[in-house]
Amino acid sequence: EERRKEEEERKKRECIHCGKQVSRVEPSFHREEGLIHVKCQKLYEGVEPQVGVTEVKVEVAQRIEFRSGESEIQAVSLSALEGVIRMFKDNPEMKLMIEGHSDKGEASNVAQDRAAAVRQYLISRGVQAQRLRADGYGADFSDEETRR
Repeated sequence: EERRKEEEERKKRECIHCGKQVSRVEPSFHREEGLIHVKCQKLYEGVEPQVGVTEVKVEVAQRIEFRSGESEIQAVSLSALEGVIRMFKDNPEMKLMIEGHSDKGEASNVAQDRAAAVRQYLISRGVQAQRLRADGYGADFSDEETRR
């Protein structure tokens, strides 16, 4: 499964003109059909100048709160999620990876369930499912791993 995901991610980063990898820091254009190197764009018919975004991090200042060991979003967190929904409306190309975390002593699946709950809430409020990914990082991960 992990190997399949890595292969899919690698294919997403291939230039649609030359087929070579496009690094995350290398200037590139984003097209409907995929990425294209800046150096290849002159050779690729029909490319219009566009601004390419390689990596963006969205941070919510307010923590999304859950009861210990549970994945139900607490009402106090809904205003923060509404802010995220506004960002999606203002940025129609934006995609988001939601990171769920759990604390020591909580079941290992809680982190994934929390991320999935946030994803489902955003979908229920009109965000397209294909724009969202949810991953869980349990307490068994080191602090350094959960920051990535």
